[in-house]
Amino acid sequence: MPVTIGLRNNIVVLSTEIYLQVQPSTGLPQYGLASTYGILLIVIVLLPLIYYQRIIGRSERYATVSGNAYRSRRIELSLRAKIAGLTFLGLYVLFEFILPTLILLYTSLHPFYSVPSWSGIANSGLDAYRTVMGSTLFTQSLTNTMVVAVVTGLATMTLAALVSWIIVRSKTSLRSVLDVLAFIPHAIPALVIGLAIAMIYLYVSIPVYGTIWIIVIALLTRYLSLATRQMNTGIGAIKQELEEAGTASGASAFQTFWRILVPLALPSYVNGFLLVALLSVKNLSIPLILGGANSSMLATLVWNRWDNGDTAETGALSIIMIVITLVLGALSFAAGRWTPGQRKSKRQRRSDDAPPPPADAAEEPQKALAAVAYQ
Repeated sequence: MPVTIGLRNNIVVLSTEIYLQVQPSTGLPQYGLASTYGILLIVIVLLPLIYYQRIIGRSERYATVSGNAYRSRRIELSLRAKIAGLTFLGLYVLFEFILPTLILLYTSLHPFYSVPSWSGIANSGLDAYRTVMGSTLFTQSLTNTMVVAVVTGLATMTLAALVSWIIVRSKTSLRSVLDVLAFIPHAIPALVIGLAIAMIYLYVSIPVYGTIWIIVIALLTRYLSLATRQMNTGIGAIKQELEEAGTASGASAFQTFWRILVPLALPSYVNGFLLVALLSVKNLSIPLILGGANSSMLATLVWNRWDNGDTAETGALSIIMIVITLVLGALSFAAGRWTPGQRKSKRQRRSDDAPPPPADAAEEPQKALAAVAYQ
């Protein structure tokens, strides 16, 4: 964002300086100076991170859910509060999404940027879309983007599931350290992560530099913190007695994880996969630093067209990316509402007001199910 909007107006921040030093218009990249800016950024973001960890360490103060008989209480809003809330939400969606999308759509239909008008709408055309979709570079970028999104989503969520299992279920004293290490990439700017990954693989003799696989590695590092938070919640919501039932039936730790915990945590995994894939599609900073001639992504293709002053193709590519992200966003929303075996009929929803059953009575069938799952 700072590079896209601020660079042409000479508004430079630390992340912009890193990009300019790694991708100079003339001369050789200045990795040493870029690393210095990166260290400054890390120091700046680590201070709030330390404070965040101190707050999380006292999270029991903020607990609101307790006991098996706990039920959330709905707060009924007044008509005035509902109108105010809906008005604010409507204005946010209008200025944050609808108007920018309409401007991009209008721009994509004209060879040169012009002020939107009714006469301009009458003279619209699809030439930019034909040019973009007929380009070999677009096909390559679209393929790379889809491969990176799928592989990054699968790899990130699989690693996050293992890390979260250790954090939530393990008794080791190092689990808190692992939790902090998994969260740190969330506080580090994506541009700095891309720079760090680039410098590592410049010196390591693994032939991934300039390919889509180094982008996958960097995106995995970037979104691991988000994925672990997703899986921490999913695994933490599963009673440990279910795993103990599998262990009592003779299952090993891996078998318990794979055959009992993974199926039960599958909704969190699927939702996290779609979210990571969505973020990977729209990420610009990392592909901009690590992309090569054969590893172009849709986001970098949009940047290149914008940097060259081609507003029509920039708008067309942006609309295509918006469609892709909307599809992934809709799938993520649907996955968040889907939980196997927990869809409620109208009769079941009406029975939610009944007193909860005793904890032991509710858990015994699940324990038996866990034992059967292993056998």
